[in-house]
Amino acid sequence: MTTEPSLKNVTTERRLSKIDPPGDEREKDSRKSVSLDTKLQERLVQFDAVVSSSRELFQEKNAQYADSITRTGVIGSAVAIAGLSARLEHLVLASPDAGKSQEDAVVDIVKDILNYAAITGIMIMTDNWRPQ
Repeated sequence: MTTEPSLKNVTTERRLSKIDPPGDEREKDSRKSVSLDTKLQERLVQFDAVVSSSRELFQEKNAQYADSITRTGVIGSAVAIAGLSARLEHLVLASPDAGKSQEDAVVDIVKDILNYAAITGIMIMTDNWRPQ
């Protein structure tokens, strides 16, 4: 059984980047979650479901393509996000039902954007800005 490293373990093994919250903020965030209202708790559960589903897709794609995105760095992930955003814009804004009839495609694009955003964060953490 594999366990995921905690944020604390990850940040002590590398330098902190601008996307890492300061240590004090991470501790405050964990204390705040105890006192959150019900609606926010519901949103956090929904958020976790979206992230979990996107993470599964990330694992599948990484198994297929290995870590090939690292070859293009932040530039590559930014280009990918731009293309996905254009597709999402077309599906939602050009549709009389705001994309509902293309729900599966919209969901896939949203997962891809979330993953490429995370990949961009990873590229920033590893100081990988330009194609290698």
